Amino acid sequence: MHRVFSIIILFAIFNTPSSSLGGNPLLKTLEPDGVVWKFEPLEDGLIVIGDLHGDFQALLSILISRGVITPDGEWALKKKIVNHVETVVGKKLHLAITGDFVHRGPDSRLIIDFLIYLQGEALRYGSHVHVLPGNHELQVLLTKNMDASLEELASYVDLAQDFNFYHHYDDEVSYKDLGIYDAFRGNTKYAEWLNGLNTIVQIGDTLLVHAGVKKWLLDHPPDRINATIRTWVRHLQGLESTQPDHQTSWILGNYGSKFGLAHSDGPLQTRDLSKQLVPKADVEDICRAYGLARIVVGHEIDVNKVRVLYGGLVYAIDTGMTRKFKGQISSLQVKGSTVDIEYASRIKLDHPLYVQARESLEKTLRSQISESFRDELIMQSTNLIRYKKSRAALFILAHRYARHPKEVKAVLDALSNPKLLRTALYALSVMKLNSPEVRNALAFVLQNSLYGQQFWKTAEVQKSAIVAFTAIDARQPEVLQLISHFMTHGDDDVKRVAIRALGQLGVSSSSILMKLAEMVKRQSNMSVHAAYAIRKSNPKLYNIKKSLIEALGGVYSEMPISDLRDYLLNQKPFENGLLRLLESNFMNLKNNLGSFKMNMQFEVLSTYTQLVPHLEEIRVELEKLMTNLHVDEGHLISWIQEYITVLYQDVRAKEFMKLFLVSSRSDTTVIATMNVLATQFTNDAMVHQLLNKAQTHPSNIIAQMAKQLMNKIKCN
Repeated sequence: MHRVFSIIILFAIFNTPSSSLGGNPLLKTLEPDGVVWKFEPLEDGLIVIGDLHGDFQALLSILISRGVITPDGEWALKKKIVNHVETVVGKKLHLAITGDFVHRGPDSRLIIDFLIYLQGEALRYGSHVHVLPGNHELQVLLTKNMDASLEELASYVDLAQDFNFYHHYDDEVSYKDLGIYDAFRGNTKYAEWLNGLNTIVQIGDTLLVHAGVKKWLLDHPPDRINATIRTWVRHLQGLESTQPDHQTSWILGNYGSKFGLAHSDGPLQTRDLSKQLVPKADVEDICRAYGLARIVVGHEIDVNKVRVLYGGLVYAIDTGMTRKFKGQISSLQVKGSTVDIEYASRIKLDHPLYVQARESLEKTLRSQISESFRDELIMQSTNLIRYKKSRAALFILAHRYARHPKEVKAVLDALSNPKLLRTALYALSVMKLNSPEVRNALAFVLQNSLYGQQFWKTAEVQKSAIVAFTAIDARQPEVLQLISHFMTHGDDDVKRVAIRALGQLGVSSSSILMKLAEMVKRQSNMSVHAAYAIRKSNPKLYNIKKSLIEALGGVYSEMPISDLRDYLLNQKPFENGLLRLLESNFMNLKNNLGSFKMNMQFEVLSTYTQLVPHLEEIRVELEKLMTNLHVDEGHLISWIQEYITVLYQDVRAKEFMKLFLVSSRSDTTVIATMNVLATQFTNDAMVHQLLNKAQTHPSNIIAQMAKQLMNKIKCN
């Protein structure tokens, strides 16, 4: 009897859909909570952005490039004809961020504040901004902030609920979060916003999720997944005292081990879909079940491109766009059945939107900490016994941006404490005080790092002092000479930091500039940094230009040449001697081009094209490269734009573009090329001829785009 009863119970457990996961009866999800997760498409499509990781610049770059916002931060408007009357309306679109907006970069707080603002703006115009959580948002709640930058952690300092927290400080990258933990807990605006997010969203025939999905999605639909993660988030925030059923903790990924179950196949952590380890039949079953044309995921980085997987059923869009990974700033747009991948250029740090956001945050941090607490911080900052507390106190002083004389003195005093030296240097960098007192203190540190006591003589101290000089924008000749001394002293890391500091500060000394030019010519691992420093300084000396042209002619395959290129293009017009040197250098270089990476081949060819456009040999090589079947499409499109901009007016270039459009391998390339031509050469007869012919193209997408471009030209 007992045996029969046991069998019945087991049968019931294994056949309850809400409590099984991929055949595993131990893994459960919770009942739906009624939050909408499925949306109809809008007329201006869907734009999806991958892992931002604290890079506010990257977010702004994409939004401006895609036309979601204006350069001054307003929701973009467009003209529309309603009842034969032209009116102005807001763009109607879905914008989605697929998680991991915190950690690694400094500006997660700026990103979140801007996304909250955009969500309100979008609703005003009938649009939606969807922000999905990633595994790093869970890490914040679990105090696993090892990937957070010091700047990011300190940017939340005003939200710390108890300023005694800093006794948890352990070392320079692992401590009790300087406020980020409290920012996302309790009843703060960030906590409320985080626990309202959907983990999986469907927009038309596109499914969005941070890491991925597997066959479990057939038994556990998005409304159950979303409700389960929201419940766990509220529990981790301290808003729900009762822990959810431990059998639902798999949804937290590996972090679930703390609560009962670790499971790396969950929606916030699986990498199987991005690595194409999920059987294609399972992906097809999921798409069929939910009426999907594609699934879009982040999480798994490829710094070179957005990856199109499973024959177009999956798009992996995490391109490591944060500065730490130096990947492409990418986004994906879905409009109808067309998917467009765009790689944007990074806006500058002095862009008004970025500057305003930083200033607003600084104002917040200045105003939130009381004077009595400031006095306590000053007292703690040079405490020789409790140096862990002292480090935290210095960080808070620096990020208050108050720059009170007492605070500055406390930071300068800390320079004499071996255990606080690097933290004090960091604090001076943040406070940005270019005063004689601060400059003298930094110079003292650098000089002692060569000749003083042993604790000064470390690469980390040297780098921190040079970075501090750069941060306070110290351009005095004696400062530049002191930093230049480290171009030839210290290890490679110190040399690199010194060279880049000289570039950022702007070198005027011809002797320093010639040293940098020699470094470029040597083709060493310092060459690229030296080229950057020269480009930033932009000297007009003949000898510098001559040295860099010689370096360009002998550039080796691992050296990026964008800095050399930008510098040389700014030096027009060239003297006759330099033009002849460019021509002869190209003849020497031509035979070696095949050993370079393709993107470098194009950089070199494009540079020579713009400097000596009359050289037929350059044109031949450039066109040969653009018709290479192995060229990545994202690179190819950007190359086409540059080719057209520089050469199109030439008769030969026009003929090449005709042939190129006929033989081009994809609709995306043809459309991008037509778009560039129509935008830049509106009144060109051949452009009109090409667009007219393209309207009868067998590809409906190309034909429709050609028609739209032709109408646009006529309207203009």
